Amino acid sequence: YRRRKLQKMMSYELTHIKQHRPDIVASWKYYQEFEKMCKELDG
Repeated sequence: YRRRKLQKMMSYELTHIKQHRPDIVASWKYYQEFEKMCKELDG
């Protein structure tokens, strides 16, 4: 539950950056690992 809540919050907060500067988000190693973990747990 907490992971999904955090994932939803981060997705909302980072929408603008993801759209306009995906290179910045791509450079965040730990955020990439978090998204990968979420996909594995959800899929």
